[in-house]
Amino acid sequence: MDLSLSMRDDLAQLKILGSSLIDVLRNVTVNTRLGFGTFVDKVIAPFASDNKYIVKDACDSVSTTCVEPFGFHHQLKMSSDTTKFKQAVEETIISTNIDEPEGGFDALMQIAVCQDIIGWRKESLKVVLFTSDDSPHIALDGKLVQILKPNDMKCHMDLIKSSDPNKQIWEYTESKTQDYPSLGQLKHVLEQNKVQTIFAVTQNMRSMYEDIHSLLPNAHIATLNTDSSNIQDIISSSYDKIRSRFAFNKPTAVKGLDIKHRVLCHGTDTWSTSLLCENTKQGQEVIIELEITANECPSSGSQTDVIKVTSDQISDVVTIKVDYHCKCSCEDEIASNNRSLCSFNGDFLCGMCNCDSGHTGSYCQCEATTTINMNVNCTDPKSPNGMCNNNGMCDCGECICSPSYNGTFCECSSTGCPSASGSMCGGSDKGRCENCYGNKQCVCNTNDGWYLDQSGECTCNNRSCMAAGSNVTCSGHGTCDCSTCTCSENILYWEGNHCNRCIHPACNLLNINATCDDEQLQACAKCICYKAESDCKEVCLDKDIRTRVLSSVAQCDKCKESYTDACKHCLNDDDRHDPVHCRVSDGQCSVTYNILWHPSLKTYYLLVKSRNSDLDCEYLNPLIIALPTIGGVLLTSMIALLVAKILKTNYDKRKWEEFQAEVKKSKWTESNNPIHREAKQTFVNPRFIGNIDDLSPSSTNTYEELAKEMQI
Repeated sequence: MDLSLSMRDDLAQLKILGSSLIDVLRNVTVNTRLGFGTFVDKVIAPFASDNKYIVKDACDSVSTTCVEPFGFHHQLKMSSDTTKFKQAVEETIISTNIDEPEGGFDALMQIAVCQDIIGWRKESLKVVLFTSDDSPHIALDGKLVQILKPNDMKCHMDLIKSSDPNKQIWEYTESKTQDYPSLGQLKHVLEQNKVQTIFAVTQNMRSMYEDIHSLLPNAHIATLNTDSSNIQDIISSSYDKIRSRFAFNKPTAVKGLDIKHRVLCHGTDTWSTSLLCENTKQGQEVIIELEITANECPSSGSQTDVIKVTSDQISDVVTIKVDYHCKCSCEDEIASNNRSLCSFNGDFLCGMCNCDSGHTGSYCQCEATTTINMNVNCTDPKSPNGMCNNNGMCDCGECICSPSYNGTFCECSSTGCPSASGSMCGGSDKGRCENCYGNKQCVCNTNDGWYLDQSGECTCNNRSCMAAGSNVTCSGHGTCDCSTCTCSENILYWEGNHCNRCIHPACNLLNINATCDDEQLQACAKCICYKAESDCKEVCLDKDIRTRVLSSVAQCDKCKESYTDACKHCLNDDDRHDPVHCRVSDGQCSVTYNILWHPSLKTYYLLVKSRNSDLDCEYLNPLIIALPTIGGVLLTSMIALLVAKILKTNYDKRKWEEFQAEVKKSKWTESNNPIHREAKQTFVNPRFIGNIDDLSPSSTNTYEELAKEMQI
């Protein structure tokens, strides 16, 4: 990855996408190993500077913290540990350079040639994702800073000392002494080490990298968003293109040999001189044919040359050794007694007929004057191709087909038929390919019971549906469909390759009724809801009941109408045994669980909802208890007071009536009470001055007399 300052947004995005990026890689291929490396440029002005003030000023201008620039750092060796990959990305800090071009080709060279340090596997598909937003420096740019030594295409990586023994970072040591590699050098090492490159570059750089792609045929170009937000899509789509593309490298040239080639891609019946096949999947057949002609005999008389056929997609190499035999010893020996092999019209020399004048044919069986007329018999009226469809030679009106071709006019090929199973037509023991006029037809060995599958291969056989020692397909409990049993769904359900294993609860002698009323299931569910699983062994596991606690349990019959996350536990189960949803009371609280049948374990298991006191328990409101109690007390008190009042009233009434009766019985007489005194007395205020008439009439004294009496 380019760590120049302009890529800071891309680095931040890559850190965010770390986990999801790993998931994308796992989706495109199962066996994945990841490495991570970064580059800036040669730390020599005007490319880059290690002056901390220059670095600080550049990074402060965009409010970013930077590390000092470097050439190339390999931060993570190829590993299947995705945690290390994520950690390596997160610990990376952006850097900066001076000029616009970057030193990415230095990094690409070291990645290709340092096989062990990078961690490439020999048999793996090696892909480098090269991300940058600017052009690369190339060979001769180093002369600007007096670097005159050309790149030697060798590995120059040393381990950087670190205080963390678990952290290993390798550094390119010849960054300041060797020039950048040329495109020709990169092409050589990438092809030699079978490394394919994906150039993920921004839109403004795409046209330039497309020119580079023309010189690096195994490279791929993808447009990178300015913040690398589409890096996941680039990885997925580019890897699919690489995986579906198969290309032969041009066979090595040998002086004195004329080498012609043609390729037959999978699914086509037309040969091509192109070495590339698109849309090719693993296991499909691609054929390359070479026609090698020696233009002359070696001057040494005896010589062995080597022709190699390779591909960047596979590690295998086909080696063809060419020996020259310019003079055969059999030419000096004419077997006159073998003229019968040549229709008595020629001599049999070195395994073939040398015909007399006026005769032709493989066995000299034809007269030369009739050959032209006989050639008509080798012309296919259904094809515009030449004689024998250009797949053989016409021999006296009869087509002698080249290898892998057959038919009257060599119109049928033994290649190009379906081979999804890994072998054409399922294998030679099951059928043969008769690709006539491009129909790609497999002819099955019906005597052995083979017939065509949906892809057109001879992979189906009813014998595969019979269990060992049985001559009944699918054990009588299903139907055989292309070597695979589809088990019947009757009262008892069956499974297995031959429908010979019962998976219905009725086949298992469990004393359990799969309903909400079953006491064993209730006891297990209640125990699991309130206690740890280890504490419920006696009521669950010992009763052959498996359990699982979930935060929520769905009503599976409603999942089709309204799907929730909890429904996934319904869909993953055997849909032939409908789950039973239960909710049972346990005092003030309720326990919710689903009853399911586990076909592989042959037992029931419960999906128990974890306890939530707020939702699963019903506590009484204190007011509901207090108010009726208080009301009852008040009502009782009022009733008691009313009863007491009634009793008191009745008592008083009865006593009054008794008193009235006593009064009536008593006899009273009138007389003066000697003790009685009149309660009324009159006093005169001596200081009162008012109307004399206001004085008490009982007083006979005059006012003057009264005054005298008062003075006394």
